[in-house]
Amino acid sequence: MTNNYSLRSLTIFSLIIYLILVFTNNYYSVEEAAIIGLGDGVQYLKIIQASPEIPTENVENQQAYRFIIPYAIGALSHFTKVNDYYLLIFSIFITHLLILNVFNQLVIHIGSKKNFSLIIICTLIFNAYFFRPSLTNPYLINDWIFIYGLLLIVTYVFKKKEYYFYIGLVLCAISRQTSLILNILFIFSIIFNFNSKKKINANIYIYGIIINTIIFVLLHNISLDLFTDFVPMTYPNLMLGIFFFNYNFLELAIFIIRFINANILILIFLIFFILNFKTHKKKLNFEMLFLLSLAVIIWFQPILGGPSFTGGNIPRLTILSMPIFLVFYLFIFKDVEIDFIHTITIILLLFVTSFHHNYTYFLNHFFDYKNFHFAGTNFFLHFIIFIILFNNNRLNKKS
Repeated sequence: MTNNYSLRSLTIFSLIIYLILVFTNNYYSVEEAAIIGLGDGVQYLKIIQASPEIPTENVENQQAYRFIIPYAIGALSHFTKVNDYYLLIFSIFITHLLILNVFNQLVIHIGSKKNFSLIIICTLIFNAYFFRPSLTNPYLINDWIFIYGLLLIVTYVFKKKEYYFYIGLVLCAISRQTSLILNILFIFSIIFNFNSKKKINANIYIYGIIINTIIFVLLHNISLDLFTDFVPMTYPNLMLGIFFFNYNFLELAIFIIRFINANILILIFLIFFILNFKTHKKKLNFEMLFLLSLAVIIWFQPILGGPSFTGGNIPRLTILSMPIFLVFYLFIFKDVEIDFIHTITIILLLFVTSFHHNYTYFLNHFFDYKNFHFAGTNFFLHFIIFIILFNNNRLNKKS
């Protein structure tokens, strides 16, 4: 009897769960999405609507750098006469399916226990800040292209096929400036190769630094010439804003609560990892340290932006690293057994936690569902999940 399901079975399961998400989601115009805090889409819309020409309106610095994908979609819309929204929704669906396909392949490759695999897949799909925002506002497609690129890099770590790394890196580099901080990880990987008995393919990280830097410099300069004005403090603000202390205690508290609310299950698994560190530390080889470091640096960049610069975007931006954390936990907890009843209970609870007050309409049929309802429900249900996993953890230790 195998530990895990077949790829076909996981694909069918993932599609069913994903379709449940799709049919319980809210869908807004880009103007409505801007009102609920997804204003980046308005900047991308300027590029899309102007394509194949150059926007006459100035595009904000960060979004101007990421012009390639929205510009290509705008050009396709112009020449095919297909509405850009429909092209974006179609592109989002395809990107989501690609993400799920790569993620399921990694689940199969790692070979974690069946029920734990299902919980991890549902954790990914049912997180209120993962797929739902892009269905609500598909103009944010760059973020999910970036996630797909990261998962291809993760696939290289396991399968050692270099084309995964290079394709993933290029997708990351053209979709978000965040890709530049991957160079830090690449440098540490090269240093590791010099100081470790176990040798790795350091050349791929050297080439990665070169490719990543060249793409960043080219896109940065092209965007300055064509789409935006130079704002000298943009990158220091985004990387060090939390140390400027130009926010009050309440703003910091809300910032932290939003972060925890989006990443609560990642933090729960982290607690179990720390509690069982002696058991799992032998699994921390170079590949696992690479994954954990990759997830953490993607996580920390928006945190360092602080309440004044990252602000309300902290859930959406930190969740970019979620699939990497989940792959890490899949490997670390691959031998964890969770019984069927607990698995079904956790999956149902995860489904309810996906009912974000802006991204889904389901609970509004019963009462006026607000942000504090979502936050309270999310914390409470995740606390129940924590209790279930904690009891399961004790049972696994006894066995």
